[in-house]
Amino acid sequence: MALWVSIIGGMLVLGLIYLGWRLRQQQRGIIDFQLTYHKTMTPAQIQHSRRFFFQTEVKKSSIYRRLHRGVQVGRWGSYGLLALIVVQQIGLWQPDDQPVMATLCWLGLLVTLTGRNLCQWQLNRQLYASVQIAQTPAHVDLMMTPMHFTQSFLRLQLWSIGTLATLMLTLAVASGTETLPDDYLGGLLDGLGWQSTSSRVMPRVSSSSSQESDTDDDDAQDDAEQTTTRSSESQTKVKKVYTSAAYVRSLPVKSQRYLTRQDRVGLISMYYLVLNHYDYNGIANNPTVKYVYHVVKNIKPLTIVVTSTEAKRKFYYLTQIDKQNHVRVYRFKNQTPSAFHGLVPAYQEYPKSKVKMGQLIKAYYSDQDGSYHRTMWAMEPGTDWTY
Repeated sequence: MALWVSIIGGMLVLGLIYLGWRLRQQQRGIIDFQLTYHKTMTPAQIQHSRRFFFQTEVKKSSIYRRLHRGVQVGRWGSYGLLALIVVQQIGLWQPDDQPVMATLCWLGLLVTLTGRNLCQWQLNRQLYASVQIAQTPAHVDLMMTPMHFTQSFLRLQLWSIGTLATLMLTLAVASGTETLPDDYLGGLLDGLGWQSTSSRVMPRVSSSSSQESDTDDDDAQDDAEQTTTRSSESQTKVKKVYTSAAYVRSLPVKSQRYLTRQDRVGLISMYYLVLNHYDYNGIANNPTVKYVYHVVKNIKPLTIVVTSTEAKRKFYYLTQIDKQNHVRVYRFKNQTPSAFHGLVPAYQEYPKSKVKMGQLIKAYYSDQDGSYHRTMWAMEPGTDWTY
């Protein structure tokens, strides 16, 4: 499905580029026609004069003004919907049902853009009809436009409107079927330095003054060494599996090997860090906090809840693994237990978090000491919870 969406989307984008080029050629053809009869003028002067004439005509006619108002409404509406899509992609806004909201935004963009373009086409059709000429007269003013240019221009505009609407519909379908990844803008944002500003280290739990006084010099030295190690690691090139959840979901599935439940929770915890744009060593580098995972019995698919000893944040995340080894990750809306008969707080899925366990194995699994290995050992098995 993702492959077909990519192929169709790419073809539509190429079609829009071609149509845009053809429209530009048509406009150049009109300017060249005018230059034949107004040799002392520059192309910019002719273009400015024609634009001024059309703007003046719009102000004179109430019908033209209504169409122009429709263009403006559609334009600003599409800007607003584009802004909503962007803030969803970069995580600044996470509605309760983000996949549905993202799909609605794409459909809204389809409606506003198509409405805007149709109003513009209708306005152009009427304006060009007023200056269209079938045969070139003896005297040609700056506004006259040969019929074949007008017809070709309006025809290309219709094709552009249809192609753009099809592209928006494709994106809406891709979003609704979870084919479009939730952070497909991640690569662009990473290139602009977004990761360095949005990534944050997992918070540490502050210790009391009495605990601080009991800290050994050896422990302080170990912390300093770990800090130095993290600093040197941050200076190296960070792999995409630690920064882009979409990239992890695009990986090929690695052959299923024997994994303990603790291994699986460690893999999912690494993915959880990426979903939240946390430092990929966040859990491993927080020795003051203990993490425990609990299996919720009598519920399908397999449901696991990760908790911690943090005073302000006991419930970390919930994950479900189905029989096909598909993983979904959920965040808690608050820390007040209300779901599963008071076992856990209300929760909601991270936008399009679905990933295959084999992809997590491909991304993170290692027998050697590293961020995954330390994260896995930070996950301690707890008692099963009965739902």
